Amino acid sequence: MKKIFISIILILGILLNIFFPIIVEAKNNSEIITKNTSQEFNQEEINETNKNETNSNNTSNENSTNENDANNNIDEENSVTDNGQAENETNTSTDNTTVDNTTNESNTNNINDNLTNNTNENKSSENVTNETEENIIDEENTTSEENLTINQNEETEQNKLEAQKAKVITGLSVEYSAHVQDEGWQEFVKEEEQAGTTGQNKKVEAVQIKLVNNTENARIQYQTHVQDIGWQSWKQNGETSGTTGQNKKIFGIQIKLEGTENYSVGYRVHIENEGWQDWVYDGETAGKISSKEKIEAIEIKIEP
Repeated sequence: MKKIFISIILILGILLNIFFPIIVEAKNNSEIITKNTSQEFNQEEINETNKNETNSNNTSNENSTNENDANNNIDEENSVTDNGQAENETNTSTDNTTVDNTTNESNTNNINDNLTNNTNENKSSENVTNETEENIIDEENTTSEENLTINQNEETEQNKLEAQKAKVITGLSVEYSAHVQDEGWQEFVKEEEQAGTTGQNKKVEAVQIKLVNNTENARIQYQTHVQDIGWQSWKQNGETSGTTGQNKKIFGIQIKLEGTENYSVGYRVHIENEGWQDWVYDGETAGKISSKEKIEAIEIKIEP
């Protein structure tokens, strides 16, 4: 009976020696799988946090480090029970830590690259914004300058017209008419208006000039240099200077005021092939007598 009991104990001891390491190894493997799954889950959370914010990445790295320290402590406790198994767990934990650190470094590099790209994009956007603002300012300044120039020109023209109207009403002014090739006498025009034609190649053949609002008892005198004739005698107060019906050109004209010291007379002519000439005053010659270029139009004004 004792032999049977001893045999049973031996058999149970053998079975225990066989199955106990297997049970311990299965348990340890289950713990390792559980820890790895937890670490992978935590690593995914860390990676997601790293993408959203660099500070969260640093916090996640600290948590990862604490977890690794805890895992190392667990490994050291397990080594008391089973040295071989503890060594395996320590190696596994070391490998996982290496993977974690490599992943964290990669995520950190990606975050730095993203921050750099965002910074460059922001700088580029700022440069584009600055250039756009500068272009808008330049356009506004250009528009303002153009508007100012237009307004100044309009004011100048308006002032000119008002001055002419005031002169007609209150002061000495002038009216004149031109006898034009193929047209004959034109209507009288006033103060700096055009008598004659431009761009039609038609010559002025004669002129008539007279004063308006002549409270000064002044006289306006004028003479013309006519083709094949030369300078004619002085005419005044609406008389005809030049020729009509003879198809002759006028090459020059002189105009002056008599009987007043308060006003001057200015005049300019439009010459074929050259256009408008500069203003001349008080008896000076307007035109090109030497080159015999015909006068096509004339403007006259009275100035205080």
